[in-house]
Amino acid sequence: MPPRKKNTAKKSCGGSAKKLLAPVGSPPVPAASHAESSTSSLEPEDTRTTEDHSIWCLICRDGVEGDVVLFECNACPRVMCSKCIEVPKAHIDDVRHTDVIFLCLSCHSLRTIKEPTPYFGFYHNFLPEQGGTPVLPGFLQLKGKYELASSSILAATPLAVVHFILGGKDRIPTPVPLLSHYLDKFYPSGGFLYIEILFDVASYQQIDNYTRDQVRTVSELTSHLGSTGRVFAFLSNHSEEDSGWLFAGKEGQGEEEYVAMEVQHVLSTVLKPYARILKSSHIVFLVCGSVVAHETPYTQLKEAVLQFDFAGAIIFPAPRFQPLVATNFLVAMMELVAIEQLSIRSVFPTLLSCCKLELTTFARAHTQTSPWGLDIPAQCPQCGSTKSWAERVAVTVADKSRDEDAPDRVSVCRYIYTCKYTNCGSMQKLPPYKLSVTKPPGSIVNSAKTKNCAWFQSPSTHFVLQSSAVSTQGKRMNEGVPTGTAKKARRLRDAYPPLPKAPDLYNVSSMAEWYASWEGVLTLHKDQFVNGKNSCHNLLRQIRNEIVAIHHTREDPEDLPKGLKKAIRRYYLQFLTDADDRRDEQQILGDDSELEEELGMSPEDRELVARPKDAGFYKKELNAWDVAQKLFKQEMDDYDKEQQQKKGVQHSIKYRTGHAREWFNSMTSAHRKEVEEARDKWNRDGAPAESQAMYRKKNLKKILDDFTEQIRRTMGCRLVMLVSHKKNADQTLSVKIHESQPVNQKKSFSQSSRGSKEWTSEGFEKYAEWSKAEFYPTNDDDDSSDEETNDGKDAMPEVILDNHGYAKLPSQVFTGSMKPVPWLSIADSIPNGFTVQDPSHLRVKEINKLWGHWEARKASKQRLVIFVGAASAHMNKREEIKKKYVEVDDEEGASAAPTPVKRTRRLAEDSSEDSSDDNLAPSAGLVARPSVAQEGIRTPATVPMKDRMSFLRSLSSNREYLLLISSIGGLKKEQSSEATEWPAWATWSWEGSHLPNSVHSEVISSAKISGLASAMKVGLGLGMLLRECKRVIEYEADDATPNTPSYLGTSILGIKTLDLVIEAIDTARGGVTRMVKAKEGQHAAITEAGGEEHGTDTAAQTISTREEEVDDEKQREEDEMRRKVEEELRETEEQKKKMVMLQEDMRKLEERKRKLEEENQKLLKLVEVANEKDSEGKEPEKAEEEEEEEVVQKGKKRGKSGGSGRPSKKPTTDNIRRSSRARQPSKKAMRK
Repeated sequence: MPPRKKNTAKKSCGGSAKKLLAPVGSPPVPAASHAESSTSSLEPEDTRTTEDHSIWCLICRDGVEGDVVLFECNACPRVMCSKCIEVPKAHIDDVRHTDVIFLCLSCHSLRTIKEPTPYFGFYHNFLPEQGGTPVLPGFLQLKGKYELASSSILAATPLAVVHFILGGKDRIPTPVPLLSHYLDKFYPSGGFLYIEILFDVASYQQIDNYTRDQVRTVSELTSHLGSTGRVFAFLSNHSEEDSGWLFAGKEGQGEEEYVAMEVQHVLSTVLKPYARILKSSHIVFLVCGSVVAHETPYTQLKEAVLQFDFAGAIIFPAPRFQPLVATNFLVAMMELVAIEQLSIRSVFPTLLSCCKLELTTFARAHTQTSPWGLDIPAQCPQCGSTKSWAERVAVTVADKSRDEDAPDRVSVCRYIYTCKYTNCGSMQKLPPYKLSVTKPPGSIVNSAKTKNCAWFQSPSTHFVLQSSAVSTQGKRMNEGVPTGTAKKARRLRDAYPPLPKAPDLYNVSSMAEWYASWEGVLTLHKDQFVNGKNSCHNLLRQIRNEIVAIHHTREDPEDLPKGLKKAIRRYYLQFLTDADDRRDEQQILGDDSELEEELGMSPEDRELVARPKDAGFYKKELNAWDVAQKLFKQEMDDYDKEQQQKKGVQHSIKYRTGHAREWFNSMTSAHRKEVEEARDKWNRDGAPAESQAMYRKKNLKKILDDFTEQIRRTMGCRLVMLVSHKKNADQTLSVKIHESQPVNQKKSFSQSSRGSKEWTSEGFEKYAEWSKAEFYPTNDDDDSSDEETNDGKDAMPEVILDNHGYAKLPSQVFTGSMKPVPWLSIADSIPNGFTVQDPSHLRVKEINKLWGHWEARKASKQRLVIFVGAASAHMNKREEIKKKYVEVDDEEGASAAPTPVKRTRRLAEDSSEDSSDDNLAPSAGLVARPSVAQEGIRTPATVPMKDRMSFLRSLSSNREYLLLISSIGGLKKEQSSEATEWPAWATWSWEGSHLPNSVHSEVISSAKISGLASAMKVGLGLGMLLRECKRVIEYEADDATPNTPSYLGTSILGIKTLDLVIEAIDTARGGVTRMVKAKEGQHAAITEAGGEEHGTDTAAQTISTREEEVDDEKQREEDEMRRKVEEELRETEEQKKKMVMLQEDMRKLEERKRKLEEENQKLLKLVEVANEKDSEGKEPEKAEEEEEEEVVQKGKKRGKSGGSGRPSKKPTTDNIRRSSRARQPSKKAMRK
């Protein structure tokens, strides 16, 4: 007999159906009466009384019966029963008074995050932070155990589950009816409503019938929910596999087939009558994944979610999805979100873990709260403080290994916890309470181990069987009142009650916004921020500290934004209704760039931060993989951790490269474009300028030598190379020659003949000129090239701007030539000792002195301006003086003793070396105005007071430093002249062009900014450090001038120090900015209070300001003279100390010399005795003895001549200055 075929109902939500673009038939014309009745019935009066508090205990999740009492918290909707907290019998009547305030354990824990305190629970009249005093004489003892998250709020408001299901005989099997039976037990008083709505909207007539039938259902739902009710919706339907369209119903009557329509049409038709009820609700689509697989239906689904304003939407992407498989997931979701009222964003990862069940004996273990699955008490048994356990202390046991070569195995056998409440045990006169937990038999399951949590598998039956799935037990009922408790072994991170949010479509999992997990903390302080009851700054700091404290205690915390305070401000901005308040907040938050920096860096900032500073990274041409590892290192690390957690192979390095490659291959187009742009830029620009200078200083010669030797060995080639590079310090071009070492001749090609030298010199100049124009073009070069391309045509005139952005006339108007400086008509402009002040502060005497000086110079036909400094690139090149070769005598070098050198001024020494080049002023004038033409760099002592700000700007081109100098101008002068210790090189009297050697070997201390003068000193010191760091980075011994200090080669002022200086500049800039804002606030207050007396006050302030400036000038001159005298005295004392040390060294040398002479005499006597004994020996031996005696006699004679008795050392090449010419034979050698 052949087998019979039997049709069975499908369990999956996918299938095939006829597709229609519009419903069948023509749309009917609705009657006006129907429209009016439907409109009026949608808004019935709310007659339901809402419940303020939950009916389930926070600890045991149970209700009350008999003598059990529920205590309602006065700060939140939570309650606690008398079975979980032990109230002394003598005080039961006291806690029931109307003036007693009760604070639940969750609110107490939230208020004592920073510092644990005992839990008293009941207070008189006010909460503890408002001054309320405890009712009970001691702390309130807890007897229960947490069965859910401490911040959960069990169901207290009405709940409705609306199930939209496709009509027909073969209905989709779903777990939604099971959920209704489960939720009904939590609402014994009738606060739960389950409605199942069948729809069949394939034709216009069916749509009209469906819309009319929903009027009564909508009215029933509205009446049940009232103003505080919550709705959870489910939509069970099939979807067409080839297109993703949803089934709309059956076409016609009877056994017709299903038809499919667009997602947008089906959802809008079915959900439109319930639009107002479904607003801010959660909806679960029990359809197959073909809706998500096709782009157009998926887009329409997201548009419908936004249109109906759902708080959250969940859809399953399985191709042939069966709703019954998701039973555990849906039950867990309803318990956590509907009953415990937690945020769906925070519990969604926990819901996903419910999909896998393992029936075995496990206990959930946490490193701090439940080691090996043994729960730690929620409060200290001695003092009653909650969450007061300090970090655990482990007690280990070493098991000796049987193998001698293998190390002993160390394992933890016990943990000790100590209460960190400061007054724990003080009333009992006992030490702080300690709790010991011993490890039971069993082991940790490594495959499910995370950073703080794991599963502990025990071979015995001491632990209750627990599972990560959510319990589906209902409440035990007795006369309509729950009496039991539903146990479950689940530890959730602290979460908070949800707020209405923008809709989120959960496709398997999604990244929620950062504030989704902190809604409880943000809601707690929202009214204070919006109403402005407390200081906004203090309130933001309090909220930030609470979030950070909770963040550290979580098992797997989410990432917080970088600017947490600004993120909190931006969250509260949506609740502000006053226009002025919103405008002020928006000004504080700034533009979109700051938002971009807070939520994630812009591509430009990311490239700037990720750009490697190591020059070795740029040896080879970079590809996209190299750049992506630097730009998106954090993203790759996060992806690697996520993948390793899924595979259970955490902390394994061998998988990281593979995971990074996976992330790289699946990059978005925006990321790929960013990588390509960064790759092109890094290959074009190379390493940063500072890194190039440091790498060139260490490796240029070695790399050139290696390259020259390599091509000689491999190709037999010899070469001559011209190498050029730009110095950032003085913006000059350095050209070097590198050539192969000669084999037969002693001189290289560039020095072999006069013609070669001339060719090399000419080649240097031509290559330098060509290299500067080709590789390092300037604005002048670009202008000249533009002029050449005009072919003699008149070009458009260009406007020349000064440093402040103002237009200025061309130089030819003043000089008569193309040069910007009138070299032939300039002369001294100010007399000696004259300080140029602000024009408004000049007096008649000073103006007459300056004008008379100009008239006298003009009458004598003398110059009015003298340049005291210029950039090194603009200075005339000096001829290097070749020092004569000095023959060093051994006896003079050995017998020379150190002599004290008389101290002279550093500036005088520098000027004496360059006296041949600088004859503009006598030596006496150097003290009044030091010459800096020797190095072409101005020193602080040469800068007039009026040019100090411009001098500070010229010290460095760093952006942060220039911003600091710009903000200094807004400061006011110090009111008091307190004597502060200040480095001599950071003052305006410093005369050296380089910083002292001490700065190059140690870290400089910090200084305080109190006004304009101190701020300018700080700016001067930081600018000098920046300039010195640039010099050290670009220092090369071969190119150093004679006046360059030798300690630059060993200085610590490198790239790392440069970064530290830039950090110090940011700190100083912040302080100056705050001082400027404070000054502006004071100035505004003074202006408002002044009123009509502004003119009189201004005149008085002008007079007092001039007098203060005169006094300040005198005080500065006296301080400067006092400082110089103290410096002279200090240096004199140092010279005296050096003299004493030298005398002590001389005495020691004389003592050693005397001892050596005595030993020499003893040796001579021994030699004479030995000669007498061996006088009868052979002649060769006698000859050797005579020779030895002669050597000893010579040594004796040298000892008597006044030497040290030691053989003289040959002078090393380091102590002799090398000459550029070849060494000539001495006259004595020529005579021979």
